[in-house]
Amino acid sequence: MYASAPEGRVRLLAEVLQTLVVEPEVGLAWVSVPADAHCAATRLRRTTSTASSSFRVSIAGVRMALLFRHIGNGRIKVSFRSMGEVDVAALAHQFGGGGHHRAAGASLSGTMADVEEQVLTAARHFLANGQST
Repeated sequence: MYASAPEGRVRLLAEVLQTLVVEPEVGLAWVSVPADAHCAATRLRRTTSTASSSFRVSIAGVRMALLFRHIGNGRIKVSFRSMGEVDVAALAHQFGGGGHHRAAGASLSGTMADVEEQVLTAARHFLANGQST
């Protein structure tokens, strides 16, 4: 039996993946859910989770993947995923979040641009300095 998804979910996934940025020199990749993406909250959670998982495991050399999305009230949710030994829960903890070794999250106040800058700077430092278990 083949997996199937509603057309809207696949279209949103395509839209999210268009924002993909990869920094192979540090093993970092990320996507951002566009602010104008129109969909139900449940579908968005499933789609962004799928997007995060999909691109993380399919790009050679990526050790950490991040997904940024608006959650309302001036807050941005960041989902952290890792491959190998990178402990993304330790990085998420720096932002008041938590989770597991390979999957974690945090919610930060600010604009998408500000949160991305803050988290990406920390992620690059984290990866460059061998901050893994």
